[in-house]
Amino acid sequence: MKEKLLADVTVPGGERIKDPTGFSDIPFGSIVGWTISTLFVIGAIATLIYLIIGGFRWIASGGDAEKIAEARNTIIYALIGLGTILIAVFVVKFLADIMGVPFLEFSSSSGGAGGSDDF
Repeated sequence: MKEKLLADVTVPGGERIKDPTGFSDIPFGSIVGWTISTLFVIGAIATLIYLIIGGFRWIASGGDAEKIAEARNTIIYALIGLGTILIAVFVVKFLADIMGVPFLEFSSSSGGAGGSDDF
C-alpha cells in the first residue's frame, strides 16, 4: 500500500475535495529519499570545493610551513568528510533497502534532455 503525503478529503456533505497541489500521488518515502540524496550531493560538492580551496592554499603558501600545514589540514578534513559521506550513503542505502524506501534509484524512463535510448 502506498502512503500518500496528501490525500483527497471528503467533507461532511459527502463532497470529495481533491488535493490542489498535485502531490497526492507522490509517496512520502520518495520525498524522503529525494531529500537525503540531495543532501548527499550537496555534501559531495562541498567536499570538492574544500579540496580545491586546500589546493590553492597549498600553492599560495609560498613555502611557509604554517600555511602549508593549514592547507594540508583543509585537504585532510575534506577527505575525511568525503569518507564520512560515502559511509553514510552505504548505511542509508542499506537501511532504505530494508525499509523499502526509494533511495538512489535512477530511472531513464523520462525522455528528457538525454534523448531516447533507441539506437
